Amino acid sequence: MDRLWRPVGDRPTHVLFAGYGLAVLLFALKTWASAEPAHLVAPGAWVLHGLAAAAAAIVLLGPRPVLLLLATALTARAIVSNHVASEPLLWFPAAEWPVFFALPATGLLALLHPTTQERFVRSGFRLASAAAIGFAGLHKLNTDFFDPVVTCNRFSARLSEWWAFPEALHAWVSPGVVVTLELGAPFVLLLAPRLGVVLTLLLLLQFTGIGATALSLVLAVTALAWLDREDLDALEGREWLVALAGLPAFLASALLYRGPWSWPQYGLTHATFGALLAFATWRLLARGPGRPTSPFDGGRPVLVGLAVLWLANGLAPYTGLKFQYSFAMLSNLRVDDDRQNSLIFPDTLRIGPDPYVRVDRVTYLSARGRPLTGGAVHPGMYAPHELVRQRDIARTVDETLTFTGTWRGEPVTEADLDRLPPSPLFQKELTRGGPQECVH
Repeated sequence: MDRLWRPVGDRPTHVLFAGYGLAVLLFALKTWASAEPAHLVAPGAWVLHGLAAAAAAIVLLGPRPVLLLLATALTARAIVSNHVASEPLLWFPAAEWPVFFALPATGLLALLHPTTQERFVRSGFRLASAAAIGFAGLHKLNTDFFDPVVTCNRFSARLSEWWAFPEALHAWVSPGVVVTLELGAPFVLLLAPRLGVVLTLLLLLQFTGIGATALSLVLAVTALAWLDREDLDALEGREWLVALAGLPAFLASALLYRGPWSWPQYGLTHATFGALLAFATWRLLARGPGRPTSPFDGGRPVLVGLAVLWLANGLAPYTGLKFQYSFAMLSNLRVDDDRQNSLIFPDTLRIGPDPYVRVDRVTYLSARGRPLTGGAVHPGMYAPHELVRQRDIARTVDETLTFTGTWRGEPVTEADLDRLPPSPLFQKELTRGGPQECVH
């Protein structure tokens, strides 16, 4: 029993897991704030509540194995909940989930290396940051991300719409700049860690402004792991000083915000980023950019295995096996029979035909059988589960959705929906025969 309660690693490990716990709590708080009251007690809601409790315990008590095991199991269950229609609280396909799963799992794997636990954990966190940021950049190497009409880079406009920032402040952040920064960040972290941490925090800070608060915060924590033990030990006795450094960012966030969502998630995130940036900048100025650092320190065979898993997860969209949780969000990436827009990977990597229904004609009928105008479904490409959802929505208002189309070359209608397997690619609707509009 003592082994289940004895904390993993030492102080630097505890600092990193405290950051992980704070990121999970932020995710839970923003989910609770935006949820309908009924969803907070709906089936599956206990998963998020339990995960938040486990994260809070990790922050207060440190990364104890029993808490890490609980967090790992609940995160896995949350990912399942993400795909269960009857569990609405966790419906959103958040990109944070693979990182939320990998970090406590890394803490458990560190138990296999009792003499190098602290180094092993830092290496595991480093791999997570390199995979998430690097693949986010790699997936954007497609023709549509560089198309000014449809590019997801247009989300940068939120920096002026949601915040009192002049457009000139961010207009220079073109698709090419975003790709360069995201692809380059892992290499700077590897070769000059202290400089890389500062640059990565600045990169992620921009993403907090367009809504990606929890994802940006957990990746900021993983980036912090590229600092050496001396840097993390330097926090001891200075925690409150570093925390106070986040106060100006907190106040600036409150003054500048004018967006549509609840501000507290941004205030908490920006206060944390302000503190982390102050700390990382201090270490950079005090100790220089740092020397090349290995992401395989503390248990090479297991860490290499983790790297292979991250690689397989990141490359999964190009095989057609899955899209979600591979950091392809807001990338304009398409990998299907209608469009393969990657500039790097050929469509020969894809295994089998895509799972989308191609809707050619669609009609909504009233309860008396008369055709209706409007409706959410129109000719295009849909994941089967999205057509099922739209069919059920129509039924709730006494309408009938009918359509004709094809699925894997076979003619299908609304009568065939229940026999089609759900789509492993999480985009609900795709553009047919042209550039891809931005989808999460």
